[in-house]
Parts: sequence; C-alpha cells; structure tokens
Amino acid sequence: MNLKAAQIGDVYRFYIDSDGAISDHPTKRTILGAVIGFNREENSFLLGWKADEPYPTNARGRNGTKNNQIVYVHNQSDYKYGKLVSPDLRVVMKIVNGFDGCACKKCKNFYQFAEPNHDDGTLTCWSCRSF
Repeated sequence: MNLKAAQIGDVYRFYIDSDGAISDHPTKRTILGAVIGFNREENSFLLGWKADEPYPTNARGRNGTKNNQIVYVHNQSDYKYGKLVSPDLRVVMKIVNGFDGCACKKCKNFYQFAEPNHDDGTLTCWSCRSF
C-alpha cells in the first residue's frame, strides 16, 4: 500500500527505521502521521505532526507559513513538523474513522482492532505485560 490514493487530511501509519526516520521498507516500528498538504509541482505529499505528537527524526520544523505550490488542510499551522514524501512511499495502513485500534502505552506500537485493557482507556500489549 502507498499514498497514491491519499487525500488531504487522511491519516496513515508509516514505517520508521531504527533511527526513527520514515522508511520505505517494512519495519517493526511505526508512527502515525497526517497528510496535511499536496505539492502540485513536485507531485508529493506533505506529512505533518503536531507539537505534542511523536514525529520522525527526518521531519523538519514548520513555522506554518504557506507555500503557494501546496494545497493544505485548513488547520495546517497546527502541524509543527512536516516531511515531503513521494506518493510511492510504502505505508502500513490507512486509519479509517479515527484510530482503528490502540497504541501500547509502553512501547508505543499500534495494534489494529485492539481495545483498551486499562480503566484509564489505555492499552498495554501482551509483550509489554509479559516482560
């Protein structure tokens, strides 16, 4: 699966390498990111992360200033980190209807279709509970 059919505002789970950078190759580690813009001239997508969200190490800081070549989501200035990527970038999955699962509160891995297993609405995965 890649970003070719992505729309502005879609949320995806991306692969990240051991250094925490977005990777085009499948890995065990992933990160959530939103498609916040589309660059018409370069045929590339702008991924974004808010200040309080985990972001990849190869994302750059954004000041919220618009680039006339990019079509943005309406709240693009809320995204403090961004990265331009190709539509061919391999992704883990598209998140439909918000979070379609839960992230473990310890290891931060996302588990599709998982439900919280703590009263505070969080999940601890089997691996983290076992060790």
